[in-house]
Formats: sequence, C-alpha cells, structure tokens
Amino acid sequence: MKIFLVCFLWILFFFNSFASADIGEIYDFNGQVQVKTDGLDQISAEIGTSLRFGDKVKVRRDSIAHLEMVDTTKFQVGPKTTLILDEFVFDKENQILTAQIIDGVIAYDGEEMAVNSQRKFLLDSYTVTIRGTKFAAKVGKASQIILFKGSLKIEGNGQERYLAGPLLSVSFDGSGITDPIEITLEDAYQFFQDNSLDYDRHLGGEYTKWLARVSKGGNWNFATERTTIAEGVILETVRFKKTGDIIKETVKIKYRDNYYPAIQKPDGTWELSPEGSAKYEQNQIQSQQDSSSEQSYAGEC
Repeated sequence: MKIFLVCFLWILFFFNSFASADIGEIYDFNGQVQVKTDGLDQISAEIGTSLRFGDKVKVRRDSIAHLEMVDTTKFQVGPKTTLILDEFVFDKENQILTAQIIDGVIAYDGEEMAVNSQRKFLLDSYTVTIRGTKFAAKVGKASQIILFKGSLKIEGNGQERYLAGPLLSVSFDGSGITDPIEITLEDAYQFFQDNSLDYDRHLGGEYTKWLARVSKGGNWNFATERTTIAEGVILETVRFKKTGDIIKETVKIKYRDNYYPAIQKPDGTWELSPEGSAKYEQNQIQSQQDSSSEQSYAGEC
C-alpha cells in the first residue's frame, strides 16, 4: 500500500511539474491582454509574463500581443482574439503544438525544429496542419488563411485543401473551403492593416528578399521522394525543388503491380485506402483499354 501511495504521489508530482513548466512568454504587447491558467485567476499580462501548457490568452479590442515559445516560434495575437495553448512539447526529437483560435486573428512564424514535428491549429470546425510555416489567419463568420512560407493542409466539413508555396490563400466557413488563390504582397499588407497586425514584424523587407530569391524566373517545379517505412510500404513526399517545402505526403503500399495510397488498420498493418482502391480500379480499366487498342491496331496491320 505504501509503495502504491509513493508511486501515485510521484506520478502526480511529475505531471504537475510538466504542466507548470514555462513553454513561452509574452515578449511585447499593446493595450489590454489577459492570461488565464487552469485553476488560477486571470492576470493582466506584462512583458515577460510566462506561458504554460493549457493557458488561455485573451486580447481585447484595439490591442495586440506578441508571444515567443521556447522553440523560437512566434505568434501575433490580434484584437478581440482568444488563443488557447492546448498542447506543447519541445525537445531534441519532438516539436508538438495544438492551439485553438476562438474568433479573431493571428500571425504565426515557426520553423520545423525536430524530426517529429506535429503542429496544428484548430480554427472553428477546421484543423490546419503546418510544416515549417509562416502564415496569418482570421477566424469568424467568414474565415481566411494566408500562407507566406512553408506548406499547410486545412481540413473540415468533409473537405481538405493543400497550400504549398508563398502568397496562397483560402477562405472557409460553414459551407466549406474555397480553392486556393494567389494574392499579392499588397493584398497581404492590406490584410495586416485591416486586422491590426504588424506587417513589418511578421514579413517586412527580409520576406520580400526571400520571395524575390525563390520565385526568380517563376520556377516552382517539384520533386518526389520515396522512403521505405516497412516491407512493401513507402512514404511518398512531394516537395518544391527550390524551397524544399512539402506539398503533400502519402503513405502507399505495393498492391499487385504498383504502389497505391493506404491507411493503417488498428493492428498496425496497412491496406488500400478508398483513394487507393479507386486508383487501382482506374489503372485496371486503363490497362484494359490500352490492351484493346493495341489488339485493334495489330488487326488493322
């Protein structure tokens, strides 16, 4: 009984210590900003106010908060915005973030810093998964996200869209997600102005130089890499050649004559996904048509 009690207290101490560890801070702000930690009273933010797992950051009207996390990623949290830091882990092997945006606007700048990088944002009924990404988003009745660097996937309401490459934008609401469109730097500047975000701090001259360098000549060709993760199973990664930014990743399994998209079963094995099955059927039909065409051509000869 004593051993059980000691173990229980040790586990309780471990998790309390983990939850109370600093994961970032408010390094600058203007106006009224409050931080609410679970089990504690809401406090008014000051420069240097620590942030912890589970914290809720509330930014009032005509205000803005600038956050920096321990993995060096930065947030701008705009007026009338609530940000909840649901999950955060950062060490040599992991970079994990889950954050909720409850109405309002944010700008995020974060490089991929670990092998296992899983960062996602919950925007109303949509989930945005990012890789090495600089973006800004407005959440409300008519929501919008703009990608400046890296790549992201937005999914929800049975839809998903991939964005890869600079100055791409989608809008989304209860009816679904629009197709991506290209915007200009002037459009981006206007977005920051309209939503009271700091354009120069998030983008500015350095971003303009980077954009000119990678888009010189307008060549955004992509390359496909295949990595074996198990016997007969590969991870197919499509990247832009110039920046290395990931466009899409798909797990595929070898099925008869080729590799097709797959899903993992509860027992850890893999099987064709609905997309994989559809592509296999398409290939079979195409093969039959090609075979018929060859026979017809041979008959004519």
